[in-house]
Amino acid sequence: MHTFQKISCLLAVCCTSVAGEPTVRQILDPGESSQGDSLIWTGLMPKAWKELGNLAGVEKIDLKNKSDGKDNPAAIALNDAAGHLENMLPADTKVWAGTPDKRLIDQINAGLSKLFPGANRTVSFGPSPYPGALAAVVALNHRVHFAKIFSSSKTKTMGFHPTKGEAFQVPYFGTRGAANEKFGTNEVKVHYYRPLNNFIVELKTSTNEESVWIVRSPNVPSLQSHMEAVRQIQAKPDDSITGNLTPEDTLMVPRIHLENTRDFGKDLEGSFLDKNQSPYSIVDAQQWIDFQLNETGFRIKAKAELSADPFGGPPPPPKPKPRRLICDGPFSVLLWRTGSHLPYAAFYFDGGKWQQ
Repeated sequence: MHTFQKISCLLAVCCTSVAGEPTVRQILDPGESSQGDSLIWTGLMPKAWKELGNLAGVEKIDLKNKSDGKDNPAAIALNDAAGHLENMLPADTKVWAGTPDKRLIDQINAGLSKLFPGANRTVSFGPSPYPGALAAVVALNHRVHFAKIFSSSKTKTMGFHPTKGEAFQVPYFGTRGAANEKFGTNEVKVHYYRPLNNFIVELKTSTNEESVWIVRSPNVPSLQSHMEAVRQIQAKPDDSITGNLTPEDTLMVPRIHLENTRDFGKDLEGSFLDKNQSPYSIVDAQQWIDFQLNETGFRIKAKAELSADPFGGPPPPPKPKPRRLICDGPFSVLLWRTGSHLPYAAFYFDGGKWQQ
């Protein structure tokens, strides 16, 4: 007798500004709690952070808060992620780093125009007047198809139940019933299941280099906790789980189109020292992302930029029963390359107004 697994995952995009209402937040620390918001984390900013550190000649950027001289928590998170960049980012990721003079900025903007045709995605910083200024930009326009195309709901929607606020409707794609037979574990694999709303499902892609992982848990987690859950599965698969879809199963995943920009300047206020003990301060830290997920696969467009000027002031003193795999509440989507310690993009969907 087959077990029943209903996998439905409902996503959305919100950028509300009403005080107290859930919103979409880009974060630098994947350990940050959702608190009812939707969250975005990517590996592009840690990569840019690492490139900036390389330019400064330091293994890690030891950023101290300007306010109290303590270690900057966002920088700690960036340093941690920057230590796990191996195999993380797709091969078509673009990186520019150096002194932000007119030559480099023109080169970056020309590359960004080619990477994002028809869109104005030039860097926000201009040539620095300071000799020794540093800049790093990381960008990505990456399209991946699923190993097999899913069915798409053309007229029906599903209700999504956020942690806070009222339920709302979202379109979705997936498979169910007899159609599940064409999806083997090379296309869809259930790695973990506990009732209710507690599961991990992997959607395989046309390349062996990455997968889309769908994670739900009954508590209000952080993206980091979902990343750790996937890493545990990758390290030690649970062979007791029926990994393939059966005819009794239903897979439902929201169609998503999310675009968001975040200025991290205030998060990274402070000073650090280069290899010569010369002080620097972060003067620009921004990230833009455009993410689409549908029955054919996903596309992620993103750009992270960092710049630092010298003379930022010395840092202060150191101070098998039926399985209900339904994403009708908060859950994560992790874009993960094979062999990487971390995903290169992670999304936590909860409250706010988000839908394609």
